[in-house]
Amino acid sequence: MENAYQQHPQHMQEDTVENLRQQVAELTRHISAEKAEKTYWQNACLNAQIKPHFVFNTLNIISRQARLENASKTENLIVALASLLRYSIKTEAKTVPLQREINVINDYMQIQTTRFGEKIKLVWSISPKVDSLTQEIPSFTLQPLVENAVVHGILPSLENGTVKIRIHYITGFLYIKISDTGVGINREKLWNINQNTTVDKCCGIGVSNVTTRLKLLSQYSTVKVYSKPNLATCVVIKIPVQKAD
Repeated sequence: MENAYQQHPQHMQEDTVENLRQQVAELTRHISAEKAEKTYWQNACLNAQIKPHFVFNTLNIISRQARLENASKTENLIVALASLLRYSIKTEAKTVPLQREINVINDYMQIQTTRFGEKIKLVWSISPKVDSLTQEIPSFTLQPLVENAVVHGILPSLENGTVKIRIHYITGFLYIKISDTGVGINREKLWNINQNTTVDKCCGIGVSNVTTRLKLLSQYSTVKVYSKPNLATCVVIKIPVQKAD
């Protein structure tokens, strides 16, 4: 009994040492894992910064080469693509001048008309009272809706189509109407889009995102979609007049 009693504290000491060793080993593994994760995210951030610069520089090189080869159409196409990428990647402002969004649409449609030819036509109708340089709208407002008109409206149609964008003022509000002569939207899907309850990739996501950004700008902003199947679709945006200082 005495020997057993004398050995018991030693066993406890050995168990304590073993537990401490295991805890140290576990802590070491945890620290190593944290360092590895931190290194991963640092590299990911660096890659995210490097890649856009690499893309822009490459596009600039190709553009200059196209100019040297007198390939003006190719050069213009590359410039349009670079402008689109730069806007989508580098724009952080909540609002931008209307003119900047107009430029984005022109770049986007230049690429699409180069690809699809006479299948797609763009028509602008901007009131002379609208100062596009000072009138502010949320960034990324027009392009998603124009892309919807092209991809989901006109391209599925057997006929050539037109995207028309009309911009004007009415009693303190800026109205932007984006219409297309495409395949239209059926009644059920149209209702869901206007109720902002759809997650359908066809039209719904673009309209929902634009509506969210507009509501953040002002509770009085609205987005309404009108459509007749096999005839046309029109998206009407209403924004309180907001001009840059």
